[in-house]
Amino acid sequence: MGLTRSGMTLPRWEHPVTSGNSGSNVRKSYNSEAIATWPSVFDNPDTAKEYQPGADWQNLHRFDPSARWTWGEEHQLIRKIDLWIMVFICFMFAALELDRSNLQQALTDNVLNDLGTNTNDLQPRKYRFCLSFLCAELPSQRVSTWVGPDRWIPTQMVLWSAVAMGQYGLQGKNTFLVCRALIGILQGGFIPDVILYPSYFYKHQELSLRLGFFWTVMNIADIIARASWLLDYCTCVAFKDDQTGAGYFCSSLKGLITLLMGLSAYVLMPHGPCQTANWSRDKSGWFSPRETVMANRVIRDDPNTTGTNERWLPCGTESTDLTSETPME
Repeated sequence: MGLTRSGMTLPRWEHPVTSGNSGSNVRKSYNSEAIATWPSVFDNPDTAKEYQPGADWQNLHRFDPSARWTWGEEHQLIRKIDLWIMVFICFMFAALELDRSNLQQALTDNVLNDLGTNTNDLQPRKYRFCLSFLCAELPSQRVSTWVGPDRWIPTQMVLWSAVAMGQYGLQGKNTFLVCRALIGILQGGFIPDVILYPSYFYKHQELSLRLGFFWTVMNIADIIARASWLLDYCTCVAFKDDQTGAGYFCSSLKGLITLLMGLSAYVLMPHGPCQTANWSRDKSGWFSPRETVMANRVIRDDPNTTGTNERWLPCGTESTDLTSETPME
């Protein structure tokens, strides 16, 4: 017996794995035709009114509480999201670690002597970088919710890569300090922004598993950056006795890689699951004609997202409402 809504009967959610006894063994088979639509507040007309999406919700044109789909369809969509969204995000996450490891790379190329400093001054500069990084966290997230992570994340990458490439002409420890502080400010908030973006496409239990990919990729990128001895050797040979120039060149090269990724992110990162159609991606969209599944699977998993939009203009009324709210008794 299915759920009843507006005079029609809707099929119930089914587990994708079916069990059957065969002697003492239990055989399990995957049923791709089982209904994957989870029960939700939208199945109840009374609660559905409370969580009805607002007019500013970007996926409203695909919202359909009566939509049903199978596990086979959902898993096919998840594989597409992994391919088109998650893989590219992991590459961007790796670019963050590559640029952050530039300082360790520079230590092996005699950069500190050229800047008139030594390792005793290095640790305070690391603290200032971390402080700049932390201070930029909240403002960066504010900007991300204002313009959208699909625009702010590429902008961050382009800006900090430009500063990273500018390290090629550093002279003096003060300019080095300013450069590291700028990179920290521009990279601040990047991690939560990157985590926010895939939440538009994945359900919470799917996203929690894929967050492990980020930290794995970061560690792999750190290993690659530290083990890039071949690049260091070739660069030192090219620059001969100018080890400082070799160190700056490696930093600029990694910055150039990040710059190219940031520019490509402007056209490869869609605004949302129902806005993937683009001249640079696919004119028909990545998930067409099942964008309805993309829009409804996430909102059924977390109905509270119906009250939010990926972009909004900052104003002072929100903070006023929070401070003037009547305390709970």
